[in-house]
Amino acid sequence: MAVWEEILGNYYQFVNQPVTFWEAVTTCQASGGKLVEPKSVEVNQAVAERFSAMLGYQKPSYWIGITDIEHEGEFRYVSEPLAIQFHSWFVQYEPSNSDGVEHCAHVWDLFDLGFWNDAICSAHIGFVCERNSPC
Repeated sequence: MAVWEEILGNYYQFVNQPVTFWEAVTTCQASGGKLVEPKSVEVNQAVAERFSAMLGYQKPSYWIGITDIEHEGEFRYVSEPLAIQFHSWFVQYEPSNSDGVEHCAHVWDLFDLGFWNDAICSAHIGFVCERNSPC
């Protein structure tokens, strides 16, 4: 796995290996962290910019720890049962729950840097882990 990098007081691990949402959750937990849960504009943007730089300034697509798997339209953090307070959905078009099967959130490279989309949880994309300390 990649090294942990400090950004705005927390530590992040950027993984450009395509996995499903739940594989990303499990991998982050196994490394002592959680799938990244952006809770502010600053963190959302800083993480997106770092992943983009890692990819040679391409727009990244990666899982974030937000889902509405339990109740459609009620997006919550994976690590705690709290409704999200901050969001960066792509304007009025997202979340869309296309075909009734999109329940996992990710930053989508189709849009401007840092915008979110809901996707089918079995899609394979990269991910970012987060934790409070470097080890």
